[in-house]
Amino acid sequence: MIRPSRVASVLSLVAVLATVTTSFAPASTVTTDTAKQHPAVVTIGSVATQLGVKVVVGNESEFVVGASFTGTLGEPERLATFGIKGMHAGARVTAVRMAPDRVYVEADELEPPSRASAKLHLDADGNLVQPPKA
Repeated sequence: MIRPSRVASVLSLVAVLATVTTSFAPASTVTTDTAKQHPAVVTIGSVATQLGVKVVVGNESEFVVGASFTGTLGEPERLATFGIKGMHAGARVTAVRMAPDRVYVEADELEPPSRASAKLHLDADGNLVQPPKA
């Protein structure tokens, strides 16, 4: 049988260890200004507009991680600002949200046969930006 004095000493030791452990634990719920912030809600239509692409279906749907859309290029100069150059109006453009802050864009056309792609980032405001050069 365990003596009551022994139980009390074990419980006090556990309380001390719990206090020491939590006082040295990192504060994981505290966010800093340097932490990455991902856009809360990004729609397919907003990304398509930034790329200069016309999308027929799902324009107001949320562009969640894993979602993709395909549309027709209407403004080639907008797509060229993201590094996909040489495409003409009417080219097929597909965008896939690979992560909360990453979008993969691929464009191709049949005449003349051409294909190009870019890996883009989404900033905290939901704007597409080219990733920083390594």
